[in-house]
Amino acid sequence: MFASSMDWVNDLSATLAVSQLFLLGSFFLVHHSRRFLSLLMVVFSGCLCAYLLLVMSVSFPPLVTFALLLLAIATPAVLWLIANELFLDSGKSHPLALGLMAFYMLLRGGGTLLYSSDMAQANLWFLAVFVLPQLIMLGFAIHSVYIAFIGRSDDLVEERRRIRVPFIIGMGTLIAVILGNGFFLYPGPLADQLNFLSFSGLPDFMISLYTFLITFLFNLTIFRLHGDAFELIVERSEQTARKLQTVPQAKRTDPKLVERVLLTMETDRYYAKTGLTFGDLAGAVSIQEHHLRRIINKQMHYRNFNQFLNHFRIQDACERLKTTDESIANIAMDVGYASLSSFNKAFKEIHGIPPRAYRSLAQAGVSPLSAQVSRENR
Repeated sequence: MFASSMDWVNDLSATLAVSQLFLLGSFFLVHHSRRFLSLLMVVFSGCLCAYLLLVMSVSFPPLVTFALLLLAIATPAVLWLIANELFLDSGKSHPLALGLMAFYMLLRGGGTLLYSSDMAQANLWFLAVFVLPQLIMLGFAIHSVYIAFIGRSDDLVEERRRIRVPFIIGMGTLIAVILGNGFFLYPGPLADQLNFLSFSGLPDFMISLYTFLITFLFNLTIFRLHGDAFELIVERSEQTARKLQTVPQAKRTDPKLVERVLLTMETDRYYAKTGLTFGDLAGAVSIQEHHLRRIINKQMHYRNFNQFLNHFRIQDACERLKTTDESIANIAMDVGYASLSSFNKAFKEIHGIPPRAYRSLAQAGVSPLSAQVSRENR
């Protein structure tokens, strides 16, 4: 009787969570389906729905159960892709990370089919098909929180800043659930083959209620943002820093403030100050940080402070690469970078080629920009 009532509570809480996830997925599918981040949100909603269906007291055919399992175990990977796409404004997902996702999916999914319940849980097979994928999934989840955390101070997109802390808190709690409960527990026709996952932990209805709560709060945030939600899902190609000259004077609602910011950056090469922070710039311009953040984001079209800072530093470095034989390391340090590696990375993100190649082209009379466009059109 007690077990039956608990099943009812769990099914109800899981159904509520699924309804919120359906709303979330539908919003991104209907309004922004052509955006990669939107598609990731739709997939993420589907992955969580798959997990919730697996913990409900509903029996599915073995093939359906296995399909839901594959979706469920993909959740940490999709979460990482979302964090990477949402909170990082440059670069692409590293091929090694994508390979690691495929590796743990293959181990967990394939191992699920081949695992036999009479195998000792201490043997290498159990470690390979359960423990190792579990650790990889946990690593992706933790790194997702890390990505959201590290960029908050330099984030210039106010709409995105609002969801960073809720994302960190929500996903941090989810990680605690992962540690205490295992990531996916489910009954069903494959239970005999998968019973090594069925260790005790938090009741399923608590996980379902938590999923419902964070999804409900996230939906409220999205609906409150309305049109501003678009700022959260623009493509990476649209997020890259634009030249300040491309912002017409007529579109600068506070041209005097914009000029003040530019003057401050260029006077005495203020941008070359090593370790320069957004707070330092706000103090130098004598303006509140939230106001300065809006000016640089909305009027100059930069999404984070590093993009804005790199514009000045790389522009200075380019002139010196063209006209001098000074060592690249000296140039990097003199324009404000703490290391040569960070300079090379920033330079390549903007120009598509390393500084040494840029210098060779420029001094040979070949426009580096033309060479870059030629490579992209091949």
